[in-house]
Amino acid sequence: MLVIAYYTKPKADQQAKDNYQKRAKNLEESLDRLEIPRRIEPIDSLGSWTKNCLFKPAFIWRMLVQYGAAQDLLYVDADAQFHSYPVLLDQIDCDIAAHKRPGRQEIQTGTLYFQYTKISFQFLHRWIALCKLSIAEGGPPDQPLFLEALEATDGLRFINLPPEYCMIDTIMENEYPGLKPVIFQHQASRKLKRTIT
Repeated sequence: MLVIAYYTKPKADQQAKDNYQKRAKNLEESLDRLEIPRRIEPIDSLGSWTKNCLFKPAFIWRMLVQYGAAQDLLYVDADAQFHSYPVLLDQIDCDIAAHKRPGRQEIQTGTLYFQYTKISFQFLHRWIALCKLSIAEGGPPDQPLFLEALEATDGLRFINLPPEYCMIDTIMENEYPGLKPVIFQHQASRKLKRTIT
């Protein structure tokens, strides 16, 4: 399994401030402690936080093509941190895995597991097309479009990951008190998305 992520490069006036590059460094350190291989890339901002998020499926596609069947991929947002090794991901067999919050029509796209399968590429093709349309029309971010693509992809083997694989600070900590996260999502966007242009 290879962990993949991308982050927007900070502008010159943001170097000393909190930024995604610094958050990605924390992710790298947490992966290094657990000896998990990684590929974390900087990208130029596409003009807004939403557009940068909508780049996600194209990035995953490129990584799947590059690494092929040799590596299952685990995409995480660049502000995530690993608290322990994600053992479950070595044991599952599916096309895609993610956490769907109970009682909500919502997939948490901060942690996404992909195997190199024809169905995974079919799904990504749909998700990319929806994201491109959203960019052109000023539509929604990647999360609702992920669910739309998931529901439209026949035969897809989906596994719902447990909440500790996409634990969002404060929000999910309140829903699952005492649950120990495997992957902790800091949701830096609440603070940083206003600084991205």
